Amino acid sequence: MIELWVVRHGERVDHKCKQWRAGPCERQFDPPLTPAGARMASATAARLARETAVVEKQPRTLLLASPFVRALATSAPIAACFGVPISIENGLSEGLRANHEFTGQPVLLTSHEAEAYLRAEIAPLCGISASGVVVDHSYQSVSQFPTFPEPRVAYFARYKETVRKILDKYPGYQRIIFVTHGYGMDSISEMFDHSPFKEKPGYCSVSHFVRHAADGAWETNSFGCNAHLAQVINLGE
Repeated sequence: MIELWVVRHGERVDHKCKQWRAGPCERQFDPPLTPAGARMASATAARLARETAVVEKQPRTLLLASPFVRALATSAPIAACFGVPISIENGLSEGLRANHEFTGQPVLLTSHEAEAYLRAEIAPLCGISASGVVVDHSYQSVSQFPTFPEPRVAYFARYKETVRKILDKYPGYQRIIFVTHGYGMDSISEMFDHSPFKEKPGYCSVSHFVRHAADGAWETNSFGCNAHLAQVINLGE
């Protein structure tokens, strides 16, 4: 059996504070999580732990995240929870559409910079040990980082192709967790016979798909669920 978890990142600071981009931000195309977003990430990690606690023999787990800092930060408590490193996968990146959010090619953290940031800034917010947050610096991304501007059809195709490549390249993993963006969740959901989300999935929404060895068919266990956030933040915000 193979199970896939698809997680959207937590609340991003520029959607909460509209003036953030106007300030002295070092990477204006790569906004971090808000403190509430970090709490969302912790609640999501706890939810995944509860869902998998009933398994007697823990499956081999691969955790992949978009290189954008909000996705990496969301993956940090998941990495600590499962005791696995974060593999930075370019194919899970945000769609680089030409609009108010992107006006050029984004500059992101390197894997070493990301690990240092997660340990110094995110681990305390999530209440986890900094030593439990490890980035796999040897991981080779299966997809190239996209080039701005990237049409919608291109990044939807990129997400799907990335998932296919991961499944082909890592058959030895029984649990694969993708931490990505709203459009990534939307695109990946289409791979499993679902219509696209009518609205962009909420922060830290989770979808869970399972493929059984007997027939190879994918089964949906949950789809865009965020009930685990009810005690963390007002979902209507």
